[in-house]
Amino acid sequence: MDKEKITELRTYRIIDNTLDELTKQNKNIESLTNRNTEMILKRLERIQKLNQTIIYLLLGVVGLLITILLG
Repeated sequence: MDKEKITELRTYRIIDNTLDELTKQNKNIESLTNRNTEMILKRLERIQKLNQTIIYLLLGVVGLLITILLG
């Protein structure tokens, strides 16, 4: 093989290895993103449940105050 072909093959190997590495990194980033999204959704669900509980408690307190004021 002549020098040009060898240089070309080396270049293609370097490009191939770089693409493989970038693909691995991309998969890792996607995995982390999915995990973070999952955690955020779980936190939002907990906050939503807490908000519902607070609303029911406030409604109960307001109902109790109305009962006391009218009673």
